[in-house]
Amino acid sequence: MKKSLKIGISIGSILVLGILGGASYNQSTHFNKGIKINNTDVSGLSVDKVISKLKNETSKNVIYVGSTKIVDAKDTTTGFTDKDTEAIKALMKKQRTILPSDVKKNYAIVPQELDTTIRKQLKEQLKTQLTELNKTRTVAVDASSVLQDGKVSVIPAKKGNQYDVKAILAAYDKASYSSVTTLKETELQPLSADSDVIKADTKKLDTLAASQTVYKVQSTDYTLKGSEILKKATVKDGEYVIDTSGISEKVDEINKKQATLNKKYDFKTATGETVSVSGQSYGWALGTNDSVTHILAALKNGTATIDATNDKYGVGYNTYGTGYTTTTNQGIGDTYAEVSIAQQKAWIHKDGKVVLTTDVVTGKQSTGEDTTKGVWYIMYKQTPSILKGSEVGKANYSVKVDYWAQFTNSGIGFHDAGWRTNWSKSAYLKDGSGGCVNTKPEAMVTLFENVSQNEPVIVY
Repeated sequence: MKKSLKIGISIGSILVLGILGGASYNQSTHFNKGIKINNTDVSGLSVDKVISKLKNETSKNVIYVGSTKIVDAKDTTTGFTDKDTEAIKALMKKQRTILPSDVKKNYAIVPQELDTTIRKQLKEQLKTQLTELNKTRTVAVDASSVLQDGKVSVIPAKKGNQYDVKAILAAYDKASYSSVTTLKETELQPLSADSDVIKADTKKLDTLAASQTVYKVQSTDYTLKGSEILKKATVKDGEYVIDTSGISEKVDEINKKQATLNKKYDFKTATGETVSVSGQSYGWALGTNDSVTHILAALKNGTATIDATNDKYGVGYNTYGTGYTTTTNQGIGDTYAEVSIAQQKAWIHKDGKVVLTTDVVTGKQSTGEDTTKGVWYIMYKQTPSILKGSEVGKANYSVKVDYWAQFTNSGIGFHDAGWRTNWSKSAYLKDGSGGCVNTKPEAMVTLFENVSQNEPVIVY
């Protein structure tokens, strides 16, 4: 080989090595093409120049959702300072390649002097704007299962285009700090008919529709089926939402058929007449709220039989009702007290037999203190007793009696009246009591012994 050729090769090698060395040095001190930091192009810049550029940049504080600009706030400084030099150097090493590269990359750095309140304010603006925009966008409607008219069906979902504010805000929290932030446009999606949730709801309603319970009211059994008695039912968050009006209507129907509270009685008197008497305190009725609660619980829980005993109510001293266990004689039965104002007589019936017939004096008619007509019940008995009250012509009184049996809410009852001398059939017209049924002492003993609490008292 000629000497001149050898010298040429050596010089070429030196040049190549010099070029490679220079390229390597440049690679180690400058960013590659296509490199961005927080969306700012830093291609070919050294660390110092990157710091200088970032320090002089302004943050536009713009947020896009998809292609729609949602937030465009006032420009602010980026917050970059010389304190961020080490972070920039770390990125320099991270993006370094042996040979020059133009692969595009956007790195995120949170400036040490960043005003964090700005980002919080931007997020709040984003939330406010999305919420406001949703008012003019179509609401998605979830698919749903419904039990109606005895059948379970699934109502299909309806798509909408409202923003999924929660998801977009979560994406913003994860997005890197940037002058302009672009977030994916995420819309609220309805629950589809073939989702596991709707399938579970449908199964739950199928079970409810197939359920039934026997509701025992006195000696009558009512078979109540979910598919028949429930007008409408849906499921929300795994719990039933039920229209109970159908159950209420059934309870009303049962009350009309069997309840005795406030009913009209065609009562056959001791003398064989039939008189019409209005129910007052005596009797019972099913409380709609209690009945609905227990029936519904039985249908939901698969309880085969429930008893209405605890669902009844009444008025007066016994708020749980009276006469529930009695079904004969229109619910009055064959043990009761009977008072005829016209005849001024009382009869005590026990087990179908008259055990006492006695003259009485009822409330004074001339002063409007008549003994109140109706079907009542013995609220309580007491011996002896002090009767306190008032009557026309007497502001108040206090009198001792040996026997007392109250049967009205206003304090009317049977009691002995040993002081009375006028026991005539017309005494009640102008010389009657203050409303009570005055009874001769000797008869009152028998009366007291043969009436019991909660037994009916018929006054006509």
